[in-house]
Amino acid sequence: MRKHTLGEDHPDTLVSMAYLAAMYTYINRHDEAVSLHEQILRIRKQKLGTEHPDTLTSTAYLAAAYAKINQYSNTLELTKHLLETRRLILGEDHPDTLTSMAYVVAAYTDIGEHGNALMLHRQILEMGKGTMGEAYPDAPSLLKNAPGLRNCSGHPDTTP
Repeated sequence: MRKHTLGEDHPDTLVSMAYLAAMYTYINRHDEAVSLHEQILRIRKQKLGTEHPDTLTSTAYLAAAYAKINQYSNTLELTKHLLETRRLILGEDHPDTLTSMAYVVAAYTDIGEHGNALMLHRQILEMGKGTMGEAYPDAPSLLKNAPGLRNCSGHPDTTP
């Protein structure tokens, strides 16, 4: 309805499309979710530019959707792009940059690059502590973002 009334590229239409994509993910219709996320990202890049916060959020959602259908190389590519963009815009120590680093950790883990995942994960924890102190509040959530993380010996490790 919004697409017809407001147009495909209207912000409210894009939000509705994102909600529909989330519902598709929830009911395991991942291919349809990916298709919607791709459309949303394409439109937001055209209308808002590649560095706009909404475009970056759409990039993160598409990366997650690709992971759901085991397209891990696409996930890694998008999360790396997201990280580099946020580093340039927000700086190395910004919480959103640290979150983007955690997305890359998860992508590395998904493709079996556990050494890279572990190295980057340690950087996140150190940077978070340096920015926000020893009681860095996101450390536990960052650990959850990289399930199956393995140490260099190849054994499961939940505390890098």
